Amino acid sequence: MAETRTTILRATDPDDAPYLHRLYAPGQIRAALLDNRREPIYPTLDELQEILIRRESIVSQYLYTVLTPRGEVLGFALLRGIQWETQVAEAALLLLEDAYYTYPEAVEAANFLKRSACERLHLRQMLAVCLDTEAALRKFYLEQGFHSLGVQREVLYTKGSWHHLETFGFWFTSSSEGMH
Repeated sequence: MAETRTTILRATDPDDAPYLHRLYAPGQIRAALLDNRREPIYPTLDELQEILIRRESIVSQYLYTVLTPRGEVLGFALLRGIQWETQVAEAALLLLEDAYYTYPEAVEAANFLKRSACERLHLRQMLAVCLDTEAALRKFYLEQGFHSLGVQREVLYTKGSWHHLETFGFWFTSSSEGMH
């Protein structure tokens, strides 16, 4: 029986900036959106649109919008920080609602990232991160075959408490069929 594809994945464009901007809301901090010092950033809508306009930027090359077949934006799939020497990249699935991680589109988006990293970019491993407040995302990564590589304790202080950051790894075998 043929697999039914339900997800639309396309290059993110400037019209998607309002959806991307929602992910940076101060009330919900996401590990994949922290800066290099592990602090939250809050870009303006105009700043995000400018980044997406510059197609030559590495962000727009590997940032995909995840949509339902009806065109509803669920969020974004991202490969970044590609280290060609070690053949590793960071992957992130940033969905607008926690419930979306249970949708078949989320699984298809994760599989797309895996195929892109393995078959197109010829990487050996993907890494992903989540905060202790991102329980739905953590569960999703584990269900998709990512393995915990450990937890960094108290990396982010916000709203009166410290938060932990967990890192996950997903390794590719020599053939794309052996992704695990």
